[in-house]
Formats: sequence, C-alpha cells, structure tokens
Amino acid sequence: MTKVIPDSSFYICFIDDIKEPKYLIRMLSANAMEFIIGQKIKEEIKKSQNYNAIEILIDNHTQSFEYYKYGEILKPFFSAEEIKKGEHEVIVISYVMYHLGIAFIAIIDEDESRKFVEKKFSRTFGKISRDCWIYSTLLL
Repeated sequence: MTKVIPDSSFYICFIDDIKEPKYLIRMLSANAMEFIIGQKIKEEIKKSQNYNAIEILIDNHTQSFEYYKYGEILKPFFSAEEIKKGEHEVIVISYVMYHLGIAFIAIIDEDESRKFVEKKFSRTFGKISRDCWIYSTLLL
C-alpha cells in the first residue's frame, strides 16, 4: 500500500477550491493508498467551512502521525512563520519514512518546503501544477 503524505492544501483544494469532495473521498477510500496526516495539517483542514463534508472520512481513512513538536527538528532550516504551517509536518513525516525505507509520496505546495526536500532527499521530485510539487521514493 502506498503511503501518501499531503499538506493541508491538498485536502482544501477538493473541499473549498474546486468544491468536489467526491474526488477526495474516492482517493481516501482507495485500498491502494494510505494517507498519513499530522496534527497541524488536520487543524488547518478543520478551518475549512466545508470540513464537515469529509470529517468522518478523515478520521476513518487517514493514519495520524504522532510526534512531539515537529517544528523543533526544523528550526535551524525554516523561519518561525514557516514552522507554524503544516508543511513542516509533511517534511518530518517524509524524513521518518525515508529513513525507515518506507516508500511514500509527499505532496507540497510551498516553495521553501519544496526546496528543502529537494536538497535533502535523493529521490524523484516533480511539478504537478503551477503551485504543487510531488515528491516520491517510489520508482515512477
């Protein structure tokens, strides 16, 4: 099963931007993927006015990644403002998966975070839209 680690923008895109939660529901329900979510990312998603459309699905079809103070690990590399965003959770979860040898796909839309991952991990990184990058340890 492929592990998928998206930032909050991924979820919000479907429930707020394009207003098509059915596509997100379909992905989260797929048996081929296991979505991993950090606490900060979840908090950011909850701010959406349409969160109720996917709340039960998020609770039932994502694996919570429990780790204490993600931002502390990345303080030397990011500004204090960046640490407050969910992207740092994607990076920490990706880092843990990478070093455990677990294949995963990370979805990031922030430039600073993307550049950091691009420098620190030696795997595939590709642009999937103007504002979104995907990182994968899978051989695509």
